[in-house]
Amino acid sequence: IVMELLSGGSLEAKIATSPQPPSAAATWVQQVASGLAYMHSLNLQHRDLKPANVMLDMAGRAKIIDFGLACVSSASRRSRTQTKVGTDAYMSPE
Repeated sequence: IVMELLSGGSLEAKIATSPQPPSAAATWVQQVASGLAYMHSLNLQHRDLKPANVMLDMAGRAKIIDFGLACVSSASRRSRTQTKVGTDAYMSPE
């Protein structure tokens, strides 16, 4: 396995240390949304997206990590009723 060196820390650590300017937050949201759009174009779902699963590179660009719960999207691969997948605090209420 080869992975890009992401030495900028997690987004969770970055936002916990000090308030970030709105422009930085908007840039990170756009970068994560772009990554998710690409995943969805490949019919993949991350299923555990949270600030701890977004790392920053040295230039401050956001990169999605931890694909341990990711799966191929299809009607036959939906989670079963009463089965939780992901981190409670970041799951949609429905």
